[in-house]
Amino acid sequence: MLKTYLLLLDSEEDNTRFTDIFNQNKDILGNYAYSILRDKQLSEDAVSDAFFKLAKVFYRIRDKSDIQIRNYLMVITRNAALKIYGKRRNEIPVEHFDNFVAEKYEIEDELDEKFIRDEAFRYIRNMDPKYGDVLLLKYQFGLQDKEIANSLGITLNNAKIRLFRGKRKLQDMMKEGQYDRQSI
Repeated sequence: MLKTYLLLLDSEEDNTRFTDIFNQNKDILGNYAYSILRDKQLSEDAVSDAFFKLAKVFYRIRDKSDIQIRNYLMVITRNAALKIYGKRRNEIPVEHFDNFVAEKYEIEDELDEKFIRDEAFRYIRNMDPKYGDVLLLKYQFGLQDKEIANSLGITLNNAKIRLFRGKRKLQDMMKEGQYDRQSI
């Protein structure tokens, strides 16, 4: 399967970096997807989808840190798993959103100094992941709206709406100072 992803990359250097990222994260992502789906095969499908989407945008984020790329993969894996789960159950369980928000930022200490310094990202982490994820993909990873839509498995229009609403929520939160300063 790794060979399929490598075909989408531009250089031998990218192939090496992608292979390292794949090997470092495949088990973590598999366990994470399994915690949502409780099905090994479906979990593998979600992880495969995440790595495929990473390969498609790798040229844009290859210079990000391993932690930042892991965060990207976690967001994409979660969305792929919830999409699969939703198709199976015709609903997306809210408890997975809540668990992800807590999990996603336990690794905050490992994030780049630049990422931590930017106060806006502190607010984003307290947002509903529906909006926070699109803002992270847009501003941390520099993805275009269409790439965000493809990565999250949503329509382009939905991605634009989430970006608009997320920016508005972020602006309101920053104006009101709504975040727990002790958690930062």
